[in-house]
Amino acid sequence: MIDIKKIIDDIKKQIRAEEVKNKIASDLNLKLDKSNKCLCFNHNEKVPSMSFDMKAKKFRCFSCGHTYDIFNHYQEYHNKSFIEAVKSIVSDFNISTDKLIINTERKAIKLPTVHQNNISKSISYINKRCISENTIKYADVREDNKGNIVFVYKNELGEHITNKYRPSYKIDKSKKQLKTWFEAETNINTLYLMDKADITKPLVICEGEFDCLSLIESGIKNAVSVPTGCKSTEWITTNWTWLEQFEEIILWFDNDEAGKEGVKEVFNRLPNKTVKIVYSDICNDINEILFKYGKLAVLKQFEKASIPLIDGVKSTKQISTFNIYEAETIQIGIKKIDDRIIGLPLGSLNVITGRTGEGKSTILNQFFIGESIRQGYKVFLFSGELTESNAKGWLLDTLANEDDLLEFTNKKGYKYKKLSSKAVSRIDDFLEDKFFLYTEEDYTINAIISKMEIMAKRYGVKVFCIDNLMVTENDEKEELRNQTEIVKKLKSFAKKYNAIVHLVAHPRKAQNGQTGLDKSDISGSANITNLADYVMIVQRIKDEEDATKDKHTILTIDKDRYMGNRLGIELLFDKDRRRFYCLNGNGEELEVNYLLEEFEQIEGEWIWED
Repeated sequence: MIDIKKIIDDIKKQIRAEEVKNKIASDLNLKLDKSNKCLCFNHNEKVPSMSFDMKAKKFRCFSCGHTYDIFNHYQEYHNKSFIEAVKSIVSDFNISTDKLIINTERKAIKLPTVHQNNISKSISYINKRCISENTIKYADVREDNKGNIVFVYKNELGEHITNKYRPSYKIDKSKKQLKTWFEAETNINTLYLMDKADITKPLVICEGEFDCLSLIESGIKNAVSVPTGCKSTEWITTNWTWLEQFEEIILWFDNDEAGKEGVKEVFNRLPNKTVKIVYSDICNDINEILFKYGKLAVLKQFEKASIPLIDGVKSTKQISTFNIYEAETIQIGIKKIDDRIIGLPLGSLNVITGRTGEGKSTILNQFFIGESIRQGYKVFLFSGELTESNAKGWLLDTLANEDDLLEFTNKKGYKYKKLSSKAVSRIDDFLEDKFFLYTEEDYTINAIISKMEIMAKRYGVKVFCIDNLMVTENDEKEELRNQTEIVKKLKSFAKKYNAIVHLVAHPRKAQNGQTGLDKSDISGSANITNLADYVMIVQRIKDEEDATKDKHTILTIDKDRYMGNRLGIELLFDKDRRRFYCLNGNGEELEVNYLLEEFEQIEGEWIWED
């Protein structure tokens, strides 16, 4: 793999300061005096305040703070991407270094439309937002034939990936016209202006294209914006290998609730050594600051970039309030339950218990894995008691549709059903980037959480299933203390990564004559249920007339931290489908298509509720 930073270091060492000064001065027609001073080309001035620093090999203005090196010059004056600039500098100055051949994971799905760089219909609107023609040219902003602004998205090599459109005219809200949209069937998860970013300098990530242009207008050139707003984070996974090259990243999102939540999510997921945040409350976004107060105000706010106080300490401004009715929740798919508990909010720990063979794994597969995937969330599973093939087989049986099952007869004449090979292949493809199974032999909680952190940060996984507590190992000798520490770590993980952790815990052995279960029957430390936000119990009820047969299963919500509910619902089990369905319903749970991500809730009927 090519080390771009090494090549840049080679350039900086080998290129002579005199060469850099003369090249830039010649191209920009700068008039340098004997002390290498000239008028700043970043702002209007009558007395020269810019000089060339022979040691740093760059121009620096002591009035506005603007700096300009050979990399900036090739990108701005010669209008090249950063990688193109590096290649040209190596060639033009005969730098001796490794051959610069770079591949990228970020390729166009299909070639996007190439629009002319005439922006006659849009220029007035863009200028009103205080974006100059120099910035427009630098960012290669274009226009389509209808007068829509075209933001040209490129990968780090400067290859055209997609176009994002925004009207430069007043839209008719009554016709529900889109405010922004991407060109259909093209890649939308690259970062805007990532081709201009210098990986040796801190990278600024903001929320929108006009915010990014505002940073550039103010002199902060190493800036990109996210493609689809602060709520979407797929761009982190798509651009992970590029992002991890930066030593430092600075996040500057909008000053609204969505922006505050978004910056918290991104902060916890980025792989970089240093991540800072700009908390600015004078306006809602960067472009508004530029419009109302000018470039210097943007720079002043940018100087506030800082690492959040210290681990475990926040100011009230950094803390968002919680309301279960407004929180992002994942539904379990049974409407009677979801209506009462308002779904399971991200950041929570759910403990599930039940005796061996009574349906804990099925509840996990159907209501926590299948439903989460159907609602657009990625899932991680640690299954300590099942082999990889068994864990996969049970999950696929639960997720499959009725017509995926074929009937077979074995040599002894027993009839059974299993998935067709085509169905297995199709479901495998569907789950490719949605479900992840832990396969390491190290069952210590630290090893498991280490993998969970990678999945949360790089791939945006939000649902983590640990089946079960008793098979995780820890180095400590005291069992109850072990269990408390494990649950604390899982709870902390859920809060830090705004995820849901489903933890399976076994109950104690039944005492003589004991039939029912509640949360106090969970084996081990009482802190397991004390720390949990939800406790769910799965229990099979035997037929009164024939104790060898199951009558039905009860799913009980025995703890609901946010709503204070205690409730239960009766379920029947279908062995072929490996699914539960409501006793008093019409069996529609058996027909739920978990492979379409089209969420519908099942009504169900209560057996009791508090």
